[in-house]
Amino acid sequence: MNDQPDAQALLAQARKELLEALLPVLPRDRTYQALMVAKAMAIAGREAGEGEAARARTDEAIAAFYRATGMAPAGGAAGRAAAPPHAESTLAEDIRRGAFGPEHDAALLELLRRITREKLAITNPKYLVS
Repeated sequence: MNDQPDAQALLAQARKELLEALLPVLPRDRTYQALMVAKAMAIAGREAGEGEAARARTDEAIAAFYRATGMAPAGGAAGRAAAPPHAESTLAEDIRRGAFGPEHDAALLELLRRITREKLAITNPKYLVS
């Protein structure tokens, strides 16, 4: 099995060709669509390269939050050590049902900021530096 180039490298090369070779010769009324495709390719490339690690960091942060609060995720056993398989949706469910008291507000806010930063690093990393 040939692992080179990987998905990330293929997307990067295809995106480069789109922007450097194809975009300049496209009709002006197709520029916006080509730039949207290039942006999607960049996101997919970052997802291919870093997405799994970002999800693991997010899941661990959620699990740490539940451990710190002493609460179990919705549907989970008390004292659960790890985040559930769908940690973000479980956290969202717990937030919607008001599972966390005001004493958890600061930690919850920091957790949500961390999750947002992880997602932005994939979908729009320029936003993180502005």
